[in-house]
Amino acid sequence: MRARLLIACVAITACGGASRSAPATNFGSEEGVYEYSASVPHQVGQTIRVQGTLSVVGDSLYVQPDSGCYLYRPAVGQAPLRPGAATINCGGASLNFDRRNLKSGTWYSVVQVPKQRNVCAQYEPRDAARSPRCLRWRPETFYESQRRTGVVQLRLIQ
Repeated sequence: MRARLLIACVAITACGGASRSAPATNFGSEEGVYEYSASVPHQVGQTIRVQGTLSVVGDSLYVQPDSGCYLYRPAVGQAPLRPGAATINCGGASLNFDRRNLKSGTWYSVVQVPKQRNVCAQYEPRDAARSPRCLRWRPETFYESQRRTGVVQLRLIQ
């Protein structure tokens, strides 16, 4: 009897405790109009302030970005976004929203970060049999792309 109870418990846990095909009664986030905002790093020392509104109605999500931003639309042949999801692009930054969990709204951008390294500025003349030796070094700046991510702030306004 104890073994049957254990097997039933494991089966219920593995299946999520309920049928996966059961209709959703809760869409995940309260209906209404939300204001969103984010401060996204654009370049080292510079940030872009992104804001706008989004509306949640039924199982749909409608995003109204501010000027300078646009709603992402997949090109012909690209996979469409999942229903209830939206992405906006703003000057090198992307914001992603999901109707099922608005609090999971995220932004990401790629920032060029300056780095320094030393490079040889003058080599010692040598014959072909020996490797050249550096006589003088100088600092050189180069840029490395780094991805940054963060959370989009949401506030219910209606």
